[in-house]
Amino acid sequence: LVRSCPAALLLSPVEIMERHRLLGSIGMSFDRVARGYAPLLVRSWDFVKASFDFLVTNPDGPGFSSEQAARLSQKYPMLLTYDQQRQIAPFVRFLRERMELDPADTSCECLYAYPKAEEFEITLNFLLTECGYTLAVIKAEVDILAYSFQQCIQPRGTLVRRRALKQPPLAALAKWDDQRFCSAVGVHPDEYFTFQKRLRIELQAETKRA
Repeated sequence: LVRSCPAALLLSPVEIMERHRLLGSIGMSFDRVARGYAPLLVRSWDFVKASFDFLVTNPDGPGFSSEQAARLSQKYPMLLTYDQQRQIAPFVRFLRERMELDPADTSCECLYAYPKAEEFEITLNFLLTECGYTLAVIKAEVDILAYSFQQCIQPRGTLVRRRALKQPPLAALAKWDDQRFCSAVGVHPDEYFTFQKRLRIELQAETKRA
């Protein structure tokens, strides 16, 4: 605990016991928080509780049940440190309005580890407009948005589009390893790796010109 959060040394035994009690009151484990993200233990309780309540009761939040909020906050402790209006609310709107999904649906849970609406929007637009997948297909595998756009989805999707290859299953753009992806689209792995490197150089050059 002290190695991951030196500020914990400032907590008295009484304060530690009180934080045990407070976390328990919202269904969270002190020990799991300490192992997952110890700095959360020294955040003011008003801040932590407000963040938790936003996930459950605020109309701009995802509308989690208390049990779901506690479970996800233990799994992704940073969830209680994000700015509610600048990070969580835009992400919730993205799921509701762009993805037409319930933000509290279990299929969306993995996205709360890194709720960056603007980055998910880039990936969604690419899959829709550049790759030709329908929203229904993306909704059915919404966890695809949790994978790296730059490292997986963009180079694979761009290769398929530029080579006019047959559209592979959506999972192929991120969830499959390189060997399986290349086999699915009929490209030798070395050819794909070369394309990936050239695309990276091309995109870096475009960024510099911009």
